[in-house]
Amino acid sequence: MEIGREGATDKLGKAEAFTPFKTAFGEWEFNFLQFLGTHSPALRQMAEDAKRRGDVIIPITPDPERLVLSQRLYTVLAQLTKGAALKLARRIPDANGEEACRRICQRWAEMDAAGGVGLARQVMKFDFGTDMAKMEHKFEDFLTLVQEYEQHPATNPIDDDWLKAIVVESVPE
Repeated sequence: MEIGREGATDKLGKAEAFTPFKTAFGEWEFNFLQFLGTHSPALRQMAEDAKRRGDVIIPITPDPERLVLSQRLYTVLAQLTKGAALKLARRIPDANGEEACRRICQRWAEMDAAGGVGLARQVMKFDFGTDMAKMEHKFEDFLTLVQEYEQHPATNPIDDDWLKAIVVESVPE
């Protein structure tokens, strides 16, 4: 295979899919970024930038090239995630690959780094938002996160009274 030759990446194949609790996130993330960089340095850079962001990424500038790149990132993530990670990606509106990448990296990198403690923090600080119209979806996301926590090998089930207290404190009145 000649480096730089058109189609030289054809033999690289497809990166392994990320399945929470079955695939180590840190290793998958490394391979995912290498895969992106091999096919498109701009796509890799977008993913790198997205995973470092702390705020929600909403495409507000009418940059058609960036929009296409973000949609390509979304497509790759949809193909290379399974289970709860894919469910999370599917909930991102407008095929916003930057935001999907940010959320996936945020959730599972913290879990990888801190194990059950990272998950417990996410459950305790879950943001239900203020839009009551979206509350049902947010509650489903919350229950998915609780299920992920309880399935983690280093955790125990959360007491129902604790869950009720978290919801009561987090849901807007």
